[in-house]
Amino acid sequence: MTIDCIELKAKGDIEDDFIKREKVKDILVIVNNFEANLQQIFRMKIFADMTFKDIGNALDLNESTVKTKYYSMLKKIRIMYMEETHNE
Repeated sequence: MTIDCIELKAKGDIEDDFIKREKVKDILVIVNNFEANLQQIFRMKIFADMTFKDIGNALDLNESTVKTKYYSMLKKIRIMYMEETHNE
């Protein structure tokens, strides 16, 4: 492989990618502090791209319960993330 075959990203893109990765790491640290069942719902929705219905079926929960837990968790994550980044 020659250097001509390698597509280089613009400097700003590399910096943006780095910042996004750091934000994801920070968010996962926050997620890891939640109860195991909430972590599971979060991971199934975000990483496995499962529907609320499918998550509910997998965890033997009502779909509306899964939605409520997920959106409540997102709200808490946002607050905790903002507090964490504000304190830095």
